[in-house]
Amino acid sequence: ILVVVFSTALGWFPGYGAYSPGAITGSLGSFLDYLRHLTLPATAVALGLIGQYVVVARAAMSDVLTEDYMVTARAKGLTNGQMLMRHAFRNAMLPVVTLITL
Repeated sequence: ILVVVFSTALGWFPGYGAYSPGAITGSLGSFLDYLRHLTLPATAVALGLIGQYVVVARAAMSDVLTEDYMVTARAKGLTNGQMLMRHAFRNAMLPVVTLITL
């Protein structure tokens, strides 16, 4: 779908190849051309993985919110934003960071 929309219909990105035909290798222009060719496939891979990261983050956050230290933070009078940013988010991101590094 990305190739059809951004390459064929809009013409913003090339639809095939690693570099443009006739490109001179070793120059800044050829490097930028290579990055232009790499953008669409990298975006497709990233979009495919984002869903997995979101599911893991949501599951980790729901587990963290039921922990005893979150109940204690709520009892101490912290707002929801403070609880989420100071306590829950840091602990919930551990499985997500582990998944990203794999």
